[in-house]
Amino acid sequence: MKASLSALCLVALCLSCGGSFATQTADVEYEAVAEEYIKTYLAAHPLEGTALGLHEYDGKITDYSRLALDAELSRLRRFDDRLTKFDPGTLSPRQSVDLRILQAAVKKDLFEMQDMSVYERNPMVYARAVDVNVYIKRNFAPLDDRVRSLVSIESQIPNILIAARTNLQEVLPKPYVELAIQIAKGSADFLKKDLVAAVAGLKDEQIRVAFQESNRKAANALTDYAVWLEREKLPKASLDFALGQEKFRRLLTQTELVDLPPQFRFFVFRFHDALTGVEHGMAQSAAPEPTRSAGSLQWCWRPTRTACCGRGTCRARSSRRSARWRRRRPTSRASPCPR
Repeated sequence: MKASLSALCLVALCLSCGGSFATQTADVEYEAVAEEYIKTYLAAHPLEGTALGLHEYDGKITDYSRLALDAELSRLRRFDDRLTKFDPGTLSPRQSVDLRILQAAVKKDLFEMQDMSVYERNPMVYARAVDVNVYIKRNFAPLDDRVRSLVSIESQIPNILIAARTNLQEVLPKPYVELAIQIAKGSADFLKKDLVAAVAGLKDEQIRVAFQESNRKAANALTDYAVWLEREKLPKASLDFALGQEKFRRLLTQTELVDLPPQFRFFVFRFHDALTGVEHGMAQSAAPEPTRSAGSLQWCWRPTRTACCGRGTCRARSSRRSARWRRRRPTSRASPCPR
């Protein structure tokens, strides 16, 4: 009897160890894919890398050429397929949840590119491309180094806005065009005034001359973009911008993991709006006169969550693994904040 009991215990122990080993193996495989996704994502969106405190991305900006956008779509499809092959049941509880989050994030980017056609229908994407606030809000490097990065980024702005004219469809949603015009004008004004004032302490004359030239060209390109939208796109813009019920349902199911009948979604969003209102009221009470970036035109869905810099060295609070989930969504793809 004792021998049988010992044998059963040994079998149970072996099964437990085998299951644990299989879970660890699956976790390691998933972790490798997730890390690869983070790396390739930040390579395609380097401004977000800088905002997270990863300064190997300094001085770089997203490539909006047709070739680069096609490559980004292929990247997303490739990772979506690779993630589908993971069975949540074989992962540890933590990694299983992480897998769902990553899959939702990938599907959201895919939805925006394939179903919403943001790069073909939303001119705000390009108007917001020159969001370089992080280089002046955070003292993560000497001013000379940060201005060199600004020069590198601003020198690419004219090409981005040329790509916008190539990528955008002939007829665009009117609300998008109107907002893009405001953002482009506000961004140009920011470059001409606020950014110049922010780098006034620059000592290196050679860098100053390079900055003045790149800043002038970038501001002029944004102004020309706004004029082009006003003359060429606004007169023939349409009011066809709604997703429609079916696309909206898929958006919620795939990217927010909300799979509820339509009659219940209304109450969910009303509850969310109520919580958001309470949160905003508490924030207003704590800071009745919040400080905002001078000259910046913000269009956001929710407050920005950023990393911090301290003691002269910028360190992201989030690791590379969690960087993707904590990142701020590109504000040009969102609706104007009701607050």
